[in-house]
Amino acid sequence: MKILIPIDGSEYSTRAVCFAAGLLKKCCDMEAVLLSVTYPFKESNAGSILENARKSFGENSARVRELILEGEPAESIIKYAKENEIELVIMGRRGLGTIKGMMLGSVSYKVLSGVNIPVTIVK
Repeated sequence: MKILIPIDGSEYSTRAVCFAAGLLKKCCDMEAVLLSVTYPFKESNAGSILENARKSFGENSARVRELILEGEPAESIIKYAKENEIELVIMGRRGLGTIKGMMLGSVSYKVLSGVNIPVTIVK
């Protein structure tokens, strides 16, 4: 099984990484892709975010790939998932405050709506 974990360095994406690391530990036939999407021409710390996330996988990090793409986050995640036989997306939801905090973030909502595979939203 191939899983995709889009990350942006937020607390929620860190939680999604921890959740995915737990799954990878239990499932020996699973492969993970850590994906960071950056906007073109914008300075990014995506490399260090990916490096830190990879450490969460410990001894299973050999089954984890890191990838940085440029573009609009939701569109890039959806396109990558469709073109690379991803079977599960695990991502964090965006925290928006007390009332809005119950809703999904715009990227997670677009991904959930844009793919035909299971999506696990970690809060």
